[in-house]
Amino acid sequence: MWNMVTKRDGEAIRRVATMMRYFGGIGFLQSPGWVPHTPAVVQGTVVFASEWPLGAETLWTLVNRGPDPLTGAQLRLEARAYTDLSFYDCYKGALLAPSDDGHGILTVEFDLEGAGYGCVVATPNVTRPSDNSGDSDGGKVEPLQRFLAVMKAMTATPLADIPDHWSYLQQHMVPVSPTPPPPSRRGARQGVPGAPIAPIGVVLIPQTNFHFVTAGVEVEGFGGAPGAATGTDVQFPWEPNPTRDHDQQLKVPSFEIAQYPVTCGQYQQYLVATGYTPHRSAHNWLGNWAWGSVAPRMGAQPDLPLGLMKVPVTYISLGEAQGYCVAQGALLVACSIHKPPCCEVGCRFWSFSSFWSFVVLRRCYHRQIYFLRGDLAPGCS
Repeated sequence: MWNMVTKRDGEAIRRVATMMRYFGGIGFLQSPGWVPHTPAVVQGTVVFASEWPLGAETLWTLVNRGPDPLTGAQLRLEARAYTDLSFYDCYKGALLAPSDDGHGILTVEFDLEGAGYGCVVATPNVTRPSDNSGDSDGGKVEPLQRFLAVMKAMTATPLADIPDHWSYLQQHMVPVSPTPPPPSRRGARQGVPGAPIAPIGVVLIPQTNFHFVTAGVEVEGFGGAPGAATGTDVQFPWEPNPTRDHDQQLKVPSFEIAQYPVTCGQYQQYLVATGYTPHRSAHNWLGNWAWGSVAPRMGAQPDLPLGLMKVPVTYISLGEAQGYCVAQGALLVACSIHKPPCCEVGCRFWSFSSFWSFVVLRRCYHRQIYFLRGDLAPGCS
């Protein structure tokens, strides 16, 4: 729910990652001859550079730690070590023309953006092989020229022209369509005199006011003060921005909730009636049921041990719980208890661990399903 990457940061990551994937796939970035903080760099007070020799070729990667752009000489090399090699600016996708001072020193000039990156390769071959099997040519060859063309287009816009301002994104809860009340129960809400009592096994919770208070434990973000606009955690509809701390008086309409969680026996009845099996993966599905000598598998249903008949059902996913609730004409309760009255029948999860209140995994032992009936909209439990 929190991401401090600006547009500039994201673009810088994209460019550097493209270069690292290409040259890493060739083998440069695993070079046993790697020279960190190479002395070949000219402006070493603000530029950090590594040298990556690989056979007859060499790659240099550079980082400008200063805020200002740098021009002119960036590398000085021994000319005899690079005879008959071509130099390419792999960040800008351009051929370079090093100058020889006549005394055996080769100077390589190119530009570095402020707080930017650079990459130079010295190679005799612009069509060296690659292990990138995803190319249209079947991965047989990855021309350096093709890579340079990609980088030239990618770096056409300077990083300095890309916004570096960060702001949080607005969050909006996904609405959940309510289920209509059964005909026999319509008008039986909000303390209507003579309203029918709750069905057997269902407890009526009267309308009340609820002081909703919660605090996130995220380490990300900044601002420190309670309620600071950090963009961390979630944003409820009454809040102007995402924040760690939430404090609101809420009016909770009356609702009915099943006295006990949905049991394995009830879930088995649902499986028999619908024939449901997982569509993508049966991993850990009903992992505490009897699968015999085989692991959970697609298209099969396990047997329910008698000892689990009245035990709350676990080892199901969020989607499977939603499917069960829909089959019962109910809703799976989401994270919004402040909405106006809108639903008659709901369904929620309960956990012995508050940390898992919003996460449902098949491998989580303590996940149980409760029915929720009444005017309460989908909400936190």
